[in-house]
Amino acid sequence: MRKFVLRYTVIVLLASLPLAASSYPTLTGSYDLKASEIVPLQLDALLSFLAEWQDPSLPTLTHADQRLKEALEKENLSLEQLQGLYRMQSEQLAFQVRDQGFIVALSSSPLYSLSRTPNFTATTPPSTTFDTKHTLAVGGSVTKKLGTGGTAVLNVKESSTYVLNSSASTKWSWTHTPSVGLTVNQPLWIGDGFLDTGYGSKKLEKQGIEVLKAKLSVDQLKSGLVSQGNGLLVLLQSLLESRFLLGEQLLLEQATLKDAQLDLEKGRISRNAYEAKTLVLNQLGYSLSEIDRQIEGVRSSLAQLWGDEAYPTQISLDPKMLSSVPDILFDSQLLLSHLLEKDPAYAQALGKLRSAELDRMMKSPSDAPMLTLSLQYSPYYAPGDGTGFFSSIGELFTGSEPTFSLSVGFSASDLFRSTTKLSSTLADEGLLQAKAEVEKARQTLETQVEQTQRDVQGLLLSLTVALNDYQLKENAVEVERIRSSVGLANESTIRIKELDRFKAAFTVLQTLRQLCLIALDLEGSGIEL
Repeated sequence: MRKFVLRYTVIVLLASLPLAASSYPTLTGSYDLKASEIVPLQLDALLSFLAEWQDPSLPTLTHADQRLKEALEKENLSLEQLQGLYRMQSEQLAFQVRDQGFIVALSSSPLYSLSRTPNFTATTPPSTTFDTKHTLAVGGSVTKKLGTGGTAVLNVKESSTYVLNSSASTKWSWTHTPSVGLTVNQPLWIGDGFLDTGYGSKKLEKQGIEVLKAKLSVDQLKSGLVSQGNGLLVLLQSLLESRFLLGEQLLLEQATLKDAQLDLEKGRISRNAYEAKTLVLNQLGYSLSEIDRQIEGVRSSLAQLWGDEAYPTQISLDPKMLSSVPDILFDSQLLLSHLLEKDPAYAQALGKLRSAELDRMMKSPSDAPMLTLSLQYSPYYAPGDGTGFFSSIGELFTGSEPTFSLSVGFSASDLFRSTTKLSSTLADEGLLQAKAEVEKARQTLETQVEQTQRDVQGLLLSLTVALNDYQLKENAVEVERIRSSVGLANESTIRIKELDRFKAAFTVLQTLRQLCLIALDLEGSGIEL
């Protein structure tokens, strides 16, 4: 009973105690930096820094950008594939344009024929003679595709026959039989209304869009490869600078380890202290080997991208590019409007939208009602016996009578036009998807503009801080040298301060390179800065 009372009392006491507050902090707080607290970027100090830290013998990032564009034109498998597709689409467009013209054909079937046929004469008694006939024929046609989606074919044929009857009273005679025929086939309700006079131009426009899309794909890939190549060069330069810092730190630690070895032998430091310095040296060695591995990977990627062209092993910055920040970078609407005009992905989306609109306007001709118009004309005359070649031509013009025929036909293979209904349904769905793709491309550009502005603002602030930090590190080197002159420092401490100065300078340079990458990417998108 006593145990029960004790347990009950403990439970009541614990329940009455207040719960401890969570130790996890609030992450949604806001932190504002007053404008007066931000040290402004000093352009003169930046230009002085660039004059000190740029090697004029090295190619600039802008120059490397131009060289890479030229190298990609010479050899890049992915780019060559898209360029081949672009050439194919261009050739198809050129063929369709030529196909809208007149197509001339020549036909002679048969070119020459020989026949001998019986000729029955109703006489008393009946008699049978034979006609020996030699025929020469030549013909041609001219075909023209109409702007309404139909075709017109003009056929011309000339047949010359040389005939001799086996009776003794007849002579050889020539007969000329020219003929002209015109056939028009016109599908109905394949565009806007009963007869769409712009159907042919719509087909050409659709093929032109395919050519434009292929060209934009080439430009987009090329721009992406150039941006990738520039980023790899900047990464390579940053890795080389990091490798230099680690290598110099490694030399300092090696010298420190030698001194530690002597101190250990004389009992000035413990074994643990010596092992700690050894561990630091091993960590630096591992980090150095890791950076070497990364450098080799970047160089391999650059070699693959540049092909047979030699890529720059190091780069410098162009002071002209960094002399000012264009106002367009801070005008969201202006920057967005320029990107909407120049961006290949957005232009492709607009092309797909227009192509979908054309698909919706054009109906399938496979099940369309067909109207056929046929006109035949040929002169007729009866040549006399013994008519020569040229005499027969004269009789053709003077004694012939016109014979002609006109026919109009109509056919409808599918009154319900099932294929057209299916294609219209698919076209409607394609139009909705194309509109969504345009809106998505626009949103992507809006996000890109916002991200670009955030990156630029962040980099400019980082540049200000890094440049001020560099000046402090530079002053620290001078102070350490003064301390060394009075015996308060040595060469190792001076070298440590110098490496801090190098690290601060490399931070400034890397920030400037990131700004240059943004500028080159925008220029690659067609925006003049």
